[in-house]
Amino acid sequence: MLQIAIVAVTGAFAFGFILCAMLVSGTGAPGVKRALVAEGRESIGREHSEATESTSRNLDPVAPSTLVTTGGPHALVRRRLSSYRARPWAVILAGGEGFRLRPLTRSISGDDRPKQFCAVVGTGTLLSDTRRRAALVAQTNRALVVVTKRHECFYRPLLADMQESTVVVQPENRGTAPAVLYALLRIAKSAPEDLVAFLPSDHFVSDDEAFMAHVERAFGVCRQQPGLVILLGIKATNAELGYGWIEPGEPVAGVDLPDLRRVRRFWEKPLPALAVEFQAQAWLWNSFVMVGRASTIRDLIKQAVPSVHEAFTTVRPTLGTVRETEAIERLYCGLPSVDFSRRVLSAVSADLAVLPVRDVYWNDLGDPDRVIATWRHLLKDATTTNERKGANYHETTVE
Repeated sequence: MLQIAIVAVTGAFAFGFILCAMLVSGTGAPGVKRALVAEGRESIGREHSEATESTSRNLDPVAPSTLVTTGGPHALVRRRLSSYRARPWAVILAGGEGFRLRPLTRSISGDDRPKQFCAVVGTGTLLSDTRRRAALVAQTNRALVVVTKRHECFYRPLLADMQESTVVVQPENRGTAPAVLYALLRIAKSAPEDLVAFLPSDHFVSDDEAFMAHVERAFGVCRQQPGLVILLGIKATNAELGYGWIEPGEPVAGVDLPDLRRVRRFWEKPLPALAVEFQAQAWLWNSFVMVGRASTIRDLIKQAVPSVHEAFTTVRPTLGTVRETEAIERLYCGLPSVDFSRRVLSAVSADLAVLPVRDVYWNDLGDPDRVIATWRHLLKDATTTNERKGANYHETTVE
């Protein structure tokens, strides 16, 4: 019976992987696609949810607390802290359109919702998965979600439990730089020197606790060195053209974290030849998970794109008042689209550090190939787990 169960679970993962490939290639009827995706997502979701269920069940989003590491790099323990400065913010960026993944998400959901509001891998939406990770380092009233007004019918049900003040609504999507700055100005109204982590809402992470332990370590460094902004870097497994690449430099002095390096160079979306060279030289992918003091990150924006920073100063007095919505709408009408990685990170790399992520599978689900790669990883992981369980069962039976 155990062998049958193993084959069934592994088959479900294989089914989901094949399904994803079908959707990307455009084969199969739309109605059948949606039905098959639902079945495949449930299979993946059961596996992935088991890994995070205990974390979600034990969260206390109201209590002022943080995560510290004890007994090993990923053994996380919740500890209540009375220090105000120990309670950071988390900002989830969820205002993008997700056009490249739209054929797949349309097949899954039956409408034109962006990927962050869709269950691309597993049973939960990417936004819900990101909120779960954010809750590991920030309490509920210190977690902001940046969205775009035209997506309201999609994000409103997912954020129904959030306070209105923690949902930052952009009138239009003007790129990541305005989204980051708008959230920073919201935080600056009450706590300009507080720590903040920015989390994109379209990532897959195999182990929430292990991944957010890296964020917590970055918080610890930024408490010691307030002028530092830390990016989480991912070991490159291919010459990816759609990511930013980070060249690690010398170790950051004065911190007990040997993996933490200064950023020597930052290169956004290189040409193929450069990407191959970067991978060979052990450059890291930029995950765009970013940690620093709110004021420090804002200063980087002011330095790199002063016109955008200046434009937002006109609305600062209205933030948190009944005049905010009207002022922001006027501002965004004349605001250009500005990419944070290309315009800010590439320009101020000397002020950045990078912390490599260890022992976690990560992927930015920005295009169909990356979704397929994630399903492939889950299939391989499930097969290995089931083979191990089968071997253990066999040994026990023999004994």
